Amino acid sequence: MNNKNNNGFLRNAFLYIIVIIAVVTGVQYFAGGSQSPSQQLSYTQLVKKIEDGKVKSITYQPDGSIIEVKGSYKKAEKVDTDLSLPFLGSASSETRSFTSTVLQNETTMQKLQSASEAADVNVKMIRESSSGAWISYLFSYLPLIGIAIFFLFMMNQGGNRGAMNFGRNRAKTQSKENIKVRFTDVAGAEEEKEELVEVVDFLKNPRKYKALGARIPKGVLLEGPPGTGKTSFVTAFAAEKGIEVFTITPSLVMGDNGERKVLEIIEQAKKAAQISGKLVILLIDEIDAVAQKRSSSSSDKVLVMLMNEIDKLKASDNVVVFATTNRREALDQAIIRSGRLDQSVEVGLPNAEAKEKIMNIYLKNLKVAEGLNTKAFIDKMRGFCGADIKRAIDVAINTAMERQGVENLCDVVVTNADIQEGIATIMDEKTTVY
Repeated sequence: MNNKNNNGFLRNAFLYIIVIIAVVTGVQYFAGGSQSPSQQLSYTQLVKKIEDGKVKSITYQPDGSIIEVKGSYKKAEKVDTDLSLPFLGSASSETRSFTSTVLQNETTMQKLQSASEAADVNVKMIRESSSGAWISYLFSYLPLIGIAIFFLFMMNQGGNRGAMNFGRNRAKTQSKENIKVRFTDVAGAEEEKEELVEVVDFLKNPRKYKALGARIPKGVLLEGPPGTGKTSFVTAFAAEKGIEVFTITPSLVMGDNGERKVLEIIEQAKKAAQISGKLVILLIDEIDAVAQKRSSSSSDKVLVMLMNEIDKLKASDNVVVFATTNRREALDQAIIRSGRLDQSVEVGLPNAEAKEKIMNIYLKNLKVAEGLNTKAFIDKMRGFCGADIKRAIDVAINTAMERQGVENLCDVVVTNADIQEGIATIMDEKTTVY
């Protein structure tokens, strides 16, 4: 009797899903006919379109370490548009707009600026938005989210059996293509870079180092004050070497079924390494949240499971464990013993030279007042980490925009007084906290 009910439920559920997909696809298909699609361009295509004199205007909007580019053509261009589902194929249409994504570095921006000036393109830069992209993605995927919620609801109505592994945990993965930060964006920290390069070379060429009598590390612990960029340091390093990263955050493994989640994530990393045949990084962010000195808390079970799984990792698994912490003294000594996180890399506060490089990175795409000297501010930023310097520059930009009454980043001119205001603001915050 139960089998008949379940079969009837499955038939009805899939029927509803097919109907919803058909309706959503039809709406998107016919609605797409009344809209002019935007053409996605690579950086090379963008430069060529500008040089060919086809571009009328361009708008730049910073988004972290990249710049989102939107623009319009002088004349309509033909573009092939993929329809909602693969079996529908694609359709040709015309468009007057385009989008692109470019890296935020001096060489890239200089080339675009030169090409735009030569082609008499109208250029506009707007401030970085923290919500626009999320709103756009939300509306883009709203139909799929609705289908997923409906299906989960129907599954619960059918017996709460959690079919099709909907409760199964998934680690956050990052590949080389979607990691925006590169080693060149990490100012200073040259010794830390060399240490990480050596560790990965150990792992890629174990026979060479074993022949020399060297001990191959299984895990690496990055330790240092908050805001020094330990997590970004690992992901930037992985992007530089083309290594996939599986990230475990405290919220992912804390709470119910923490042990099972740890096991699943490590298995996912091992499987990815096996399929690709390449090295994979398992990054445990803020490991002090799950690997504190043992007591009677429930997190001890997660710690024991984590240590057992690290012990099981073999060189042939091609998985290396990285962890970050700003509280090494709080860690259980068992997790940092030999054979686990046995290699330690200290990521400290930037020195004077690194602070100047960090300031120049955040100021390089802005207009600055004549005579502005970043060296003059180094001594005033005692105890500043990289995140503090970025926040100080952000405050300086906002102060300059308010004082000058401008809204576009390309119009604002940052002065010594603006930067001084930014540094003083962050220093006051730090003083209040301490």
